[in-house]
Order: sequence, then C-alpha cells, then structure tokens
Amino acid sequence: MEGLDQCKVLTQEQQQQLGLDSPPRLITEGSPDKYGNKGCAFRRTRSEPWVSYLVVPRPQEGIEAWLDGKRRVQVSKLSVAGFGAVETRNGTTSCNIVVDVAERQSLDIQFRPDSTGFTVDQMCEKAKQGAELAMQTLLQR
Repeated sequence: MEGLDQCKVLTQEQQQQLGLDSPPRLITEGSPDKYGNKGCAFRRTRSEPWVSYLVVPRPQEGIEAWLDGKRRVQVSKLSVAGFGAVETRNGTTSCNIVVDVAERQSLDIQFRPDSTGFTVDQMCEKAKQGAELAMQTLLQR
C-alpha cells in the first residue's frame, strides 16, 4: 500500500462502470478514520441517483480489527478478488467493504447514496462492486 494514490484506485473506465460522473476528489478536511488516513471520494452528481464511493487506505490495520467484536457495527466475512474482507453495516446510510490487502493493511471502500431508495443490501452490493474493481486496479500495480 506504500505510495498508493487512493484517487487512482478506480480507473476512468471503472468509474464509468459504476455510473460515476465527477472527478475523484481527495478529502483533505477532517479524517475518515482514527489514524488520520485520507480518503478519496468518487461521485455521481449530475443525475440521480446521487451516490458516492469513499476509498480509504489503512496501512495500520487489517480486517482483524473489525472481527474482535469491539466495534459497534454488524460485520460479515466475505472474499473480494480472492482476498479476505469484511462487510460492515452501521445503520441504514452506508455500507463498507474492508479488504485485507497485506498483513495488517486494508483498503476500505464505502458506498453512500445521497438519494433515497437504496436498501442496506443494495448499498453493500454496490460497495462490494466498487471493492472488486479497486482490487483489480491494485493487482495490476
């Protein structure tokens, strides 16, 4: 994960596959996690449904941090591109897929709709689709 540019994890073609229409944007204000890691937002803003994917590299922890039962989220194990991963659900506004990319390192992909009409299951399916595409890109590095 060293040297990873989170705004290049999804190629232009992959962004089109996901229906995204805005340039990726590095989130520099605030922090999406306790380690201060920055995320990159990939969005659909020109037409509904408005959605966003947030990609956050976490070189400090793998999926084991989500499996110890200390975090207040619903966690399910799964596989993404042959890598161990977890789906995390916290309420009804978004879904995250966290992929183990190396020992104690992970890539977190969140799907969040800015429009209504998505079930949590649909959000998690979209997050998994984004994670699969991101892993395709990483595996080609």
